[in-house]
Parts: sequence; C-alpha cells; structure tokens
Amino acid sequence: MNERDLILIERYISHELSPEEANLFDLRLQTDEELRREVEGYQLALYGIRQEKKKQLKQKFIAREAQHKRLTIQTRIIPSWVKAVVSAAAVIALFFVLRNTLTQYPATISEERRAQLFADHFNAYQDESINPGSRSEIKDTSALLLFQQAYWSKQYAEALMRYELLPSHLAGNDRLLFFKANLLLASEKPEQAIVILEHLAQQPSFVYADEVLWLLALTQIRSGDIGKGVDLLMILRKSTHHDLRENARLLLKELKE
Repeated sequence: MNERDLILIERYISHELSPEEANLFDLRLQTDEELRREVEGYQLALYGIRQEKKKQLKQKFIAREAQHKRLTIQTRIIPSWVKAVVSAAAVIALFFVLRNTLTQYPATISEERRAQLFADHFNAYQDESINPGSRSEIKDTSALLLFQQAYWSKQYAEALMRYELLPSHLAGNDRLLFFKANLLLASEKPEQAIVILEHLAQQPSFVYADEVLWLLALTQIRSGDIGKGVDLLMILRKSTHHDLRENARLLLKELKE
C-alpha cells in the first residue's frame, strides 16, 4: 500500500473527500481487494477508539495496525446492540463499508436539540402500498380500507385507532407493523415504536429494511443514545436508496454542528 493510498484512506474515513472523489473511491473499493482490506483495518481500529482525540487515535492506530490486519472476521468485535438489530452476517458485511469518522460526534445533546432534530427529519412513511386508492398486495377488507384512508390523509391518531380494529392476520403483517411504528412515532410513543422496529430490523430482506434503520436512528437520537444513532446512520450512508443515503449524510453533518 503506497503513501498516496494511505492518505486517500485517511481522508475517506474522515469524510474529507469531495463527493466526486468519494464516488471514485467507492468504485475502486468494489474491485481492489487489498484497498478494501486496508480500509476495513482502519475502520475497525477507529471504531474501537473513536472517543479519543484525533492525535491519540493516530498514535494508537500506528501501534495496533499490524494486529488489526491479522484479525479475521470471526474474531472481530461487533457491538452487542448491533447484533440485536441486524443479523451477524449482515453486520460483518456492513463493516466493510462502515465509516466511523475521525471527527467526534457529541456524546450528549440537549433535550431541546434532540427533539428539534427528530422533528426536522421525521415524516411518517408513505408509498403506494398504503394508498387506499391503489391495489395492495394485502387483500382488502373494510377495516383495512378505513385504516389506509386515515393513514394516507395523515390523520394519525385515527389511523392508530383503526389499526387496533384490524383482524389479527392483518395486524401481525410485517408491512402493516412498519406503518404502525410510523404512527407510534408520529403520536410520540417511541418506546412502543422501537419494539416493532427492532423486530423488523432482524429481517435484512424486509422490503423496508433501510427505512426501518432510518427510523431506529432517529429514535435513538431522540431518546439520547447518540452513539447508537450515529452507528445506524453510518450504515445508511451506504444505502442503495439515494434519499435515505443523503438524509443520513445530512443528519450526521448536523450532529457535528
């Protein structure tokens, strides 16, 4: 690994590359195995000691770099809370692209600031599957139609009440549970929402998997667990969904301010 590449890696994980440079670097990571392993080593080292100052991080990394290069995926330490959110296999894969920054995020944020960040970034999710005027994969019933109508018109209190009237086979449907979690967050019931979201997050193939992680990140930040929120946003920075990826980048930037 030459000095130029090492400088690029350091700028990459500290978010100092321009959008164009970052895109080119991401493309290179897809084909350059040696570079990918080197980036992974940097990421894992920084992940474990991210609370240290930038100078201390660099000094410690030099001493530990050789050790981290020898670590295998099987011996790497994955935060226990992440295991509860996504499968172990998904976590290992995500570590290849996870970028913890050299710039520290605040450990705590005021209640007022957390509430404002949540309000600025949360919108109850809508797509055509919940549109009462569209065809849905879920067989329609009158109770479901009333729920969809209330949700689509953003009458969230009414929609939450209608959800409780759904037959059990619909109320337990994962897609509808996702919308219920949105309703709970809109109704300021994050404790109930997070139970549903963590259940859904254990299914990496779930159609709204990235949206679930986004809501979990917002909820963790709103509750004051900034570290967990940041970790989830780091994962979403590599989302294939452009809007979610950009939302994650923006919120991470705001957390530094």
